[in-house]
Amino acid sequence: MPRVTKRDALKSLPRQRLVRLAHQFSIRLEPRARKHEIVDELAGSRVLSIPRILASLDHDERKKIEVRLGRPLVHASDVLTHADVHAAELRETQTDAHKKKWGQYFTSAAIATFMASLLDIPETSHLRVLDPGAGTGILGLSLARRLLGRGQVKAVELFAIEQEGAAFERLAASFDVAMRDLGPRLRAHAIQADVLGLATPQLGTEPLPSFDLIISNPPYFKLPPAEDRGGDAPNIYARFMEVASSLLEPGGRMCFIIPRSYASGYYFKRFRRRFHRRMQLERVHLFESRSRAFVVDKVLQENIIVVYRKAGPESGGLVRISTSTTREASSPRASNSSQSRAKPCSRSPPARRTYA
Repeated sequence: MPRVTKRDALKSLPRQRLVRLAHQFSIRLEPRARKHEIVDELAGSRVLSIPRILASLDHDERKKIEVRLGRPLVHASDVLTHADVHAAELRETQTDAHKKKWGQYFTSAAIATFMASLLDIPETSHLRVLDPGAGTGILGLSLARRLLGRGQVKAVELFAIEQEGAAFERLAASFDVAMRDLGPRLRAHAIQADVLGLATPQLGTEPLPSFDLIISNPPYFKLPPAEDRGGDAPNIYARFMEVASSLLEPGGRMCFIIPRSYASGYYFKRFRRRFHRRMQLERVHLFESRSRAFVVDKVLQENIIVVYRKAGPESGGLVRISTSTTREASSPRASNSSQSRAKPCSRSPPARRTYA
């Protein structure tokens, strides 16, 4: 059965719905544009993808499109799209208060694929990967798919940790699909647990192994000083970084998409000093637009992507800096390959389901 294209999905929507879709994603249309002209404009937009179209539609609208087209919008074998649609369902069904409580901002397939491309692949045949705060699993699966596409990597063991119940159920479902699609070279563990609790494992719990690569979009919200799980940083995302760094193998790398607030200011001073004693910054990717990276979730914070290697400050090295323009923020791969700017800068000081 042929896959549904972006144009197929758009053509099955009424003109008024297409206009609202264009407005939602800030795509300019001529006031009197006909339906086929609107479809052409939206189909040619790099901002709009099948998962983003699905994220903007409710359940009934998606079902109507499938009936009109006579085939499903999402094929189970498409690992990343499957995880992305699970995220779209959570955006649609969960309240703003619930998302705020958990600090949930889901990563798009484009950004997940880009982040996975930033990590250097270790020269070893068996790799362990961690995705803390995994959501529906798109980041860990993006990296696993990239690793398994390289001939020298014979096997990947992926651990994905998610505490929120609805996201964990969809994470497990994403892993079901991944195991069928990526085959026996991938061994995946979906773990329902508190990431901050990994810093001090409880008696009787099975400790996690150390990891070669870690990739994450952690939650973002402030923590009170009295809350000492995972360190003393004032925001949970920095504590995720600290816990992750303790789980890395020497020489291992981690890639995080986070607010840039940790990079300066008094409140993060102790975290920066402690973190940079064992972690060396290797790369920073900047988004010129504050909101386009998470356009569906309406995130207004200034986000960056960072890559760190586990090594002391004496290891030295250069930091590579790249940017995405406002138009390209939601699809940074294109920006990085054609318009990136790289330059040197100074040194910067559980419940478990296993699939095999």
